[in-house]
Amino acid sequence: VIDVVLVDAEAGEVVSGDAQVRWATQKTDALPSARGWPWIGESEPRRTRLLLLRDNVANRTLVREATALFAAAYPASSAAAFRSLSDRAPWPGSAIVWVHLDGVATRLLQGDPAKTLDSTT
Repeated sequence: VIDVVLVDAEAGEVVSGDAQVRWATQKTDALPSARGWPWIGESEPRRTRLLLLRDNVANRTLVREATALFAAAYPASSAAAFRSLSDRAPWPGSAIVWVHLDGVATRLLQGDPAKTLDSTT
């Protein structure tokens, strides 16, 4: 099960979104086995990944400590992914989007909190 699949038929793109690093690549690779694939006609769409990370100390620390790993798997910037999801800008490719949860509301963050030194929340 994939947390979310975004399809842009015009751009010929399918983005699989997940909240777990461990399975994200395998789930994206398995998309062609889904019923109705490729969902946008006859052509093979470009497949990229979206990692949804909760903004907290543990996740920021993990991303900071494994910078090269995350940069290789998710090379597009969080800011570019945010713009694409909120303003319909072109999808930049595999990216991490950070999510802030405070018990009342959930919101996407515009940037990458792992790149800041603040680790208080």
